[in-house]
Amino acid sequence: IPKRDWSSDVCSSDLLIVRALARPRKGWALVSFFREDAVFDDAYEHFWTSSIHWESREICRALLELGYDLHVINALAPPPERREAYAAVFAGPGEFLRLAEAIPKGAVRIGILTGSSSDFLDAHEAERIAAMQARRPGVYVAKRSGGGEGLFAGIEAADRSLLIGNAPTLATYPERLHAKIVPIRVSASPLGWTKGPADYVPKEREFLWYFGHGAVLKGLDLLLEIFARQEVWTLNVVGLVLDEPDFLQLYGRELLHHPRIRFHGHLRGNAPELARIHRRSLAFLAPSASEGMSNACATCLTAGLYPILSRTTGKIGRTHV
Repeated sequence: IPKRDWSSDVCSSDLLIVRALARPRKGWALVSFFREDAVFDDAYEHFWTSSIHWESREICRALLELGYDLHVINALAPPPERREAYAAVFAGPGEFLRLAEAIPKGAVRIGILTGSSSDFLDAHEAERIAAMQARRPGVYVAKRSGGGEGLFAGIEAADRSLLIGNAPTLATYPERLHAKIVPIRVSASPLGWTKGPADYVPKEREFLWYFGHGAVLKGLDLLLEIFARQEVWTLNVVGLVLDEPDFLQLYGRELLHHPRIRFHGHLRGNAPELARIHRRSLAFLAPSASEGMSNACATCLTAGLYPILSRTTGKIGRTHV
């Protein structure tokens, strides 16, 4: 958002006010998403992590260009004490119920959905955990709750909800809600380097698992068991696995001590180490049980890696397992 086109004021620890300059004003809009991302330029460090941060800024940019001044808060933050007669509200569906008293009756409500339905997600994660515990008994707690019935009530309260996904993702939601949901494409996260055609098949022919939270939901347990049984192929693991001590308790030996498995922790898109992993890797492996349309997979595709995907990643590639 060019600085000449807006002014901002941090009104409190929870509220950011952004005003459009030199445009006809249409009124106020409330955005409940990622407050701190709203006014940063392209050099902002969080834009090198998940595309959701860039998307949150672009949502604010679009509303400013339409002529709205903005109140921006973080999702789940307290409702703003200073309230306006909001003409529009952009938020996750659950926010429409939580913020009901702050939203005027006639405001346009636009929701954002980033994954499969709560029922689908919860059931598929539970199935994956049960299957894992049958092979390797131990305690592991679900990491990616779908939000339950509150999600569906929030979708009903919205005028429209944007779904990062496609027809298979939409099919995980109750049919009664389909008319209110508009599928949109996923955005890839930025990378500091991508392959050229001559580098698509490197001599190392390594593999990459590249995800955030939810190691079992996203199939890391399956890959660790497979790669630990062979001495030919190398698996690179990039993600937030250290945030899951229960998973480390069960799979720490394979993840941290097997010669053909390399754990790199969490890496930003501009990290030189991530570029080196891309150069050595032939394909990324994404056996996830539930996604919307995976940002991680889209990012790996832009890096020039071949996709080997489960269908529940959103079917963004042609090769599936």
